[in-house]
Amino acid sequence: MPAEKKQMIFSSPKKSGSPASQVSSPPWKVLIVDDEPIIHSVTELVLRDFKFENRSLKLLSAYSGREAKRILEDEDDLAVALVDVVMEEDDSGLKLIQWIREVLNNHSIRLILRTGQPGVAPEKDIIHRYEINDYKEKTELTDIKLLTSLTVAIRGYRDLLDIQRNQSGFVRILEGAGKFWQYNNECLLLDEILRQFSRLFTKKGTGEGRCDCCALIYKTGELLVNSGTGTYEEAKGKRLSELDEGEVSRIIEQYNHREAFFYKKPYLVCSLETRQESNMYLFMRSDIQLDKTNQNILGAFLVNSSLAMDYWLVTAHKTRSQKNMLIFLSEVIEHHFMENGNHVKRVSEMMYLISTRMGIPREKAELWKMASILHDMGKIGIPDHILKKPGKLSSEEFEIMKTHAVIGYKLLSTNKDEFFPDAADIALSHHEKWNGNGYPNGVAGEAIPLPARILSVIDVFDALTHKRVYKDAWSVEKAVNYIRENRAVDFDPQVVDSFLDILPELQRMVNEYPD
Repeated sequence: MPAEKKQMIFSSPKKSGSPASQVSSPPWKVLIVDDEPIIHSVTELVLRDFKFENRSLKLLSAYSGREAKRILEDEDDLAVALVDVVMEEDDSGLKLIQWIREVLNNHSIRLILRTGQPGVAPEKDIIHRYEINDYKEKTELTDIKLLTSLTVAIRGYRDLLDIQRNQSGFVRILEGAGKFWQYNNECLLLDEILRQFSRLFTKKGTGEGRCDCCALIYKTGELLVNSGTGTYEEAKGKRLSELDEGEVSRIIEQYNHREAFFYKKPYLVCSLETRQESNMYLFMRSDIQLDKTNQNILGAFLVNSSLAMDYWLVTAHKTRSQKNMLIFLSEVIEHHFMENGNHVKRVSEMMYLISTRMGIPREKAELWKMASILHDMGKIGIPDHILKKPGKLSSEEFEIMKTHAVIGYKLLSTNKDEFFPDAADIALSHHEKWNGNGYPNGVAGEAIPLPARILSVIDVFDALTHKRVYKDAWSVEKAVNYIRENRAVDFDPQVVDSFLDILPELQRMVNEYPD
């Protein structure tokens, strides 16, 4: 595991012995509305053995229009109502039907009007005015006709419900699809896919959908929880084996990518199979009815999710290649003036850590991380005798050195794509100071772009704690004290505070990229 990759096929579970076929279906709910108790008794007698698609009936009784309204407000999945016209008033049934359609706004329930006084309710007028699905006089409603009318009504309700569910499911998929393309981080994208997956078979606009779901990634020989809802909400980063979910692991082994999804009550396992990977799963623990409609919706959702994940993987590969090229270019520049290339790696990682600590969204922090790699791009325009000078620069030489900020800005500002505008700002302003005594433009405070203010702290800290041709390395303690002393002088106070808050994490990261 993961299994050899196969073409994505959305097939339903096998009919023979299928777990989906073993799920007991709830009965069809039918409301009888009539003020004559004998009508209720006869109707119940005729329908006692009625079944449609292997589902029996659940009969509910109301003896007035007011009583029927209460039941209709409590039961939102009634399939059919058999409604008498004359009850408390001569038109009680008609008023009830009008209320169902116009006030309750229920257009799914099938309405069969029954009357013992046909002269009171002309058939043609009623059907057109009140959206009635069938009309019968009580004298003609024999047991066969009642069974036939009810079969036709339930079939219509089922078909209408399937259409509504399909429409709702696909609308939900389309509405959620736009969110998939907003992420440039694998974990964030999987989080969004899981959020939509957990709500896929719940009613839109309700508080439902917090079922037990998780997104799983197969890494280093084990299934890891990327994110979860319900009982798995706190399981992020844990191994599936830690959660005592042996049954889930066995199901995934049994499933093994033969189909796009596999349901063994109460477990639904789905694959997010892409052209690049086949080691991602969505898992749900729920007593859903995985009928044909839900299978169609689930299949479309998985196709859409897999395409989004596939696009991200391709984009991520491109981004990694682009980042590696930028690091390589920056290392060439650093080595050219005899500094160690890991400086740019450390700077970029610290940029991300401090940015996220300050509340910058991870997507933007990723862009700043890339942009920071090019902060010293302008040094390619500085003469070697200045770049490589082992001692202190003269005032004239320092003025030339300072031009690297403007040179870098001019080089990077010609490109308006992705992170280049931020890279240009960083290159220009990372030597500006909070009090306005920096260069090249002497701007102060929040007029300095925030990523440049962050890089100012990072660049100084890294330069102080590592050996250069013109200086020995300082201790971390001495460098940190220097940054503290220059808080609100050279450096943005909030950036310094964030830097100090995560100093241990920054030091661990620095140790990963030693000179």
